[in-house]
Amino acid sequence: DSSYVGSAIRVRRSSDNTEQDINFNVFGELDTVSLLAFAGTGDAFVKVWYDQASTYDATQTDTAKQPQIVSSGAVVVDTNGSPAMDFTGTQELTSASITAIAQPSTAISVVDTTGRTAQTNYFYSLGLTAWATIQDNGSDMKMYAGSFVTGTSGSGANTQRLDFSLFDGANSEIWFNNSSILTGNPGTRGISGIRIGGFNVPTFQGYFSEFIAYPSDQDAAANRAGIQDNINTFYNIY
Repeated sequence: DSSYVGSAIRVRRSSDNTEQDINFNVFGELDTVSLLAFAGTGDAFVKVWYDQASTYDATQTDTAKQPQIVSSGAVVVDTNGSPAMDFTGTQELTSASITAIAQPSTAISVVDTTGRTAQTNYFYSLGLTAWATIQDNGSDMKMYAGSFVTGTSGSGANTQRLDFSLFDGANSEIWFNNSSILTGNPGTRGISGIRIGGFNVPTFQGYFSEFIAYPSDQDAAANRAGIQDNINTFYNIY
């Protein structure tokens, strides 16, 4: 958010469990210089991924469930060298309850499963036990809000992907790397929060770089192409 003036993330370093907020640099990207100065030669883990729009920060107080952002003094990066959080299947970040969001809503994520075993991967859920987009065995994408809608992503597990998902009853749709891969009705369950890295439990294995949620239909607003192009230009995904 160009008007946001807060920090990007709050991290905990492994050497003494001290925490510190990490800001953005002058280019609007994560300040990795400050991050490494704080982490030193050890590891660092994300405790808070700050919400740039309101007060629904994604947090994790259980140190065993915090995704890693620095490994042995080096920033964790995705396939294309951008900073990313490393999830190994037991980490997750969750927001407080969000009761004001209803369908239609839009969610966009950038994840990378390079080097990870193909398995059922829940990227995130909008609603701690409600909506989710799912990578299934590295090839299928599913949308769920009470029932499953399935589509084929056309790629294996080792890939970086930009997922653009519209949750809107019978008009729901997922675009994977700018291609529509499924449409259907996954149901209309309500919102109770956001979980990054899983669905009912942590399951995601890979690198998580970006997550955006809108309480509106960004495809109908003619914003999908611009959003995808902007993200793809930065990460060089497809």
